[in-house]
Amino acid sequence: MPLLNMSPDPNDEYFADGMTEEIISTLSNVSNLTVISRTSVMQYKGARKNLADIGRELKAGTLLEGSIRKSGSSVRVTVQLLDAVEDKHLWAQNYDRELQNVFAVQSDIARSVAEALRVKLLANEANRIEKKPTESADAYLLYLKGRQRWNKRSEASVRKAIEYFDLAIHHDQNFALAYVGLADCYTVLYNHHYMERSEAAEKARPAILKALQLDEKSADAHATYAWFLMDNDWNWDAAEAEFKKAIELNVNSSTSHQWYSGLLQVEGRLDEALVEAKRALELDPLAPMMSVMVADTLCCLERYDDAIGYYNKALAIEPNFVPVLSSLPVIYAMKEEFNEALAWQEKLARTGYPKGLAMAILAQIEARAGKKDEALSSLDSAMKLQDDQEKVPVSWIASIFAALHDENRAFEWLERALMQHESGSGSILDIKVDPWFKELRSRPRFLEILKKLGLDKY
Repeated sequence: MPLLNMSPDPNDEYFADGMTEEIISTLSNVSNLTVISRTSVMQYKGARKNLADIGRELKAGTLLEGSIRKSGSSVRVTVQLLDAVEDKHLWAQNYDRELQNVFAVQSDIARSVAEALRVKLLANEANRIEKKPTESADAYLLYLKGRQRWNKRSEASVRKAIEYFDLAIHHDQNFALAYVGLADCYTVLYNHHYMERSEAAEKARPAILKALQLDEKSADAHATYAWFLMDNDWNWDAAEAEFKKAIELNVNSSTSHQWYSGLLQVEGRLDEALVEAKRALELDPLAPMMSVMVADTLCCLERYDDAIGYYNKALAIEPNFVPVLSSLPVIYAMKEEFNEALAWQEKLARTGYPKGLAMAILAQIEARAGKKDEALSSLDSAMKLQDDQEKVPVSWIASIFAALHDENRAFEWLERALMQHESGSGSILDIKVDPWFKELRSRPRFLEILKKLGLDKY
């Protein structure tokens, strides 16, 4: 659970949040424990709920909660392990340490939790738990500040995170996790269209390779490198090897399972992708993106009603979650329930979603409904409304022409997406499983695109 900040300085909130994340990460090294991810537990920060309700919502039998008080270089950590079903204490401990010894607190907590739950630590797990990521307390504090900013995901916060990670590296040039943080930042800046892909890749690649050079046992480093190999290099086999290594090192990483599911989906291995997506959701049940990942895979399987159920789970957590609001109009269009599709598209447009993208989705609905003139008019409007940061994805344009049975123009736009190295969700990388292109899959030009993507062998 989110550790309470009891420090006299309210600006030390980042330290409590960071320690919460770090203890979760340390516990995740224990393969015989299933540990709920940060995204889900942080939703209980400041909430007043009884333990039974929290345990039921997270499907967790045991909760670890406590507080942190930081004053200068001194830290007091108070934690207790609770049975969420029977509402009883299992273990409690107070730690008074100097800041440079805080890693020993994290490892001791992990060992004590494992002992209290009668879980056996394997030798390699014990070694990972004991390993100190850095000898510099200053570097570690800067790293925690960087992660706090990175978790916000806005352009300003991610750029500020880069500053903190750079400063952490200045204090300790062998701090592997700080290099992972840098690579994660540049990946977010590219995926959110805040930086050109080539510029982001130029900065991310050396950072993540440095991290792996410094710590080849870092699950976070292998997961980030796997994503980079997949999204930037289109090196599917190397990406899979890295994902498997990341999961081997930390079986509780919801992000690794989520991203690996994305790779399996790209390759057309949808049953395997669904297993990984559901595992990610199990580890991070209150993160709406995990429900979306399951739903997206079900859409590729053309199990639309099941997908809608998972999209609705995400909306129950975050009612205006854009990845859901932008998906439901398209799903209902695929089901040929066009009134429902239009209703969701109108709701999406009212949220402040970029006008050009909203119009492109309207064009998809109209194309699917066979309204050629309206679809082309909406597409024309979408192209005029787009801006530098919110361009209509080229593959979306291809999907409109595919729905209109204009195969030549659909392929022209797909080939343009290939030339532009389009990546990310809803891009040409989904071409093999995207139902919009189902009728094109047997065409020679389609098979040639798959070959150029390196996806013809899967």
